[in-house]
Amino acid sequence: MVPGKICSPMPRQYSVVCDDEVGERVERLAREYELTEQEVLRQLIQQGLEDSV
Repeated sequence: MVPGKICSPMPRQYSVVCDDEVGERVERLAREYELTEQEVLRQLIQQGLEDSV
């Protein structure tokens, strides 16, 4: 650690298991918006958390 330097926290990793229908919807969104499936899931989770507050 460098004195005076702020370190950003390490991102957490999660594993998601879903049924075929949900997986297909994630794939479709990823193709439609030219995103990775991981990014689609990250955004969906973030939006869900914001909506729950």
